[in-house]
Amino acid sequence: MVEAPNANRGEAPYWFVAGARGMVGRCVLERMAGSVPPVRILALSRGDPPPWAMAMPAVGWRRGDLYRDALVDPVSTLLSAGPLDGLAQCLERHKPPGLRRVVALSSTSLHVKRGSPDARERELAQRLAEAESRLAAWCATADVAWTILRPTLIYDDHEGGALGALARMRRRFGCVPAPAGLRGLRQPVHADDIAGAMLAVAVTAAGIDRAYDLPGGESLAYGEMLRRYLRRDGRAARVWSLPPRAFAAVAALARRFGIAPEATDAALSRIEADLVFDAAAAARDFGYSPRGFAPGGVGSRPRD
Repeated sequence: MVEAPNANRGEAPYWFVAGARGMVGRCVLERMAGSVPPVRILALSRGDPPPWAMAMPAVGWRRGDLYRDALVDPVSTLLSAGPLDGLAQCLERHKPPGLRRVVALSSTSLHVKRGSPDARERELAQRLAEAESRLAAWCATADVAWTILRPTLIYDDHEGGALGALARMRRRFGCVPAPAGLRGLRQPVHADDIAGAMLAVAVTAAGIDRAYDLPGGESLAYGEMLRRYLRRDGRAARVWSLPPRAFAAVAALARRFGIAPEATDAALSRIEADLVFDAAAAARDFGYSPRGFAPGGVGSRPRD
């Protein structure tokens, strides 16, 4: 990556957003671009700027890959919504000039999948844990303050993430198959609430050199979460409830044909588990207050 051609070292360094094309990255940029006075922003993605970037003329885009490239622009604060292991590798190669603060996303999958029967899920949890440790160790040697945020199930207003995939499945096939019951609790969190948390903790001393779990503002049964999300556009939810064995067979076919590759046996085994996390530390240290789960309706805007 090349240095910003208009970078003036007499001006304040940039804030840098990695993973800028993703659900959280987009929300971070929208918040920052709308700030008064505007923050000097650089955004990193592996592809060209998306069409929505046209509405953010103040954002300078860089094409690059955290796994291969270096950040060479003068940067005071780095907000990473990209892969955590890639970020650790990138910073180990080269410290951006002027960097003093890093806020990076991990995932509660670190907790949930650590004991999974699926070796790939255990590997993911281990990779997250190692990446967190590597980032903290690098920051300690580089005199950079760090904070790691671990969101739960992320959704947005643009059908991103796992819930968005279910909405697309309903449009394609007319319904979404699901096992009967679905009582396990979930705490879906809006991408904009994660973006708000990243920006809040970046300027809060209380969050330095700490990791936080970031659940959404409401705990609800998986079935209710699914139906509420699918009804967000005014359409019927159209959830096809199946006995467990029948659903397992449908899920196996969906995996085989690439319709729902994430519907693994290990993932299905967790549907009835309560995946609930505590936001008290984040609320205390940087005022984290996520919205309740009302996708596309009341509660779809941040509370702050």
